Amino acid sequence: MQVVFYMNEKGEEPARDFLDSLDVKMRAKMTRTIKLLEVNGNKAVLTHGFIKKTNKTPPSEIERAIQYRDEYMKQFNTKADK
Repeated sequence: MQVVFYMNEKGEEPARDFLDSLDVKMRAKMTRTIKLLEVNGNKAVLTHGFIKKTNKTPPSEIERAIQYRDEYMKQFNTKADK
């Protein structure tokens, strides 16, 4: 599987920026909680990151992931596998 970072119109990569902001100990903990958007069955796009403080994912983070997914799909004229 190929893993890529989502890049917005400004050339920013929110997931990379998030990972770069973490210290080494926090990165080790995050490896179990990173979420991926799978595209076309063989590509995973890292959209963004956040520190989850409860068992439930905040609706705003779900909305952000959907927005980034839609932008990625439009940018590369492709469809996500459901």
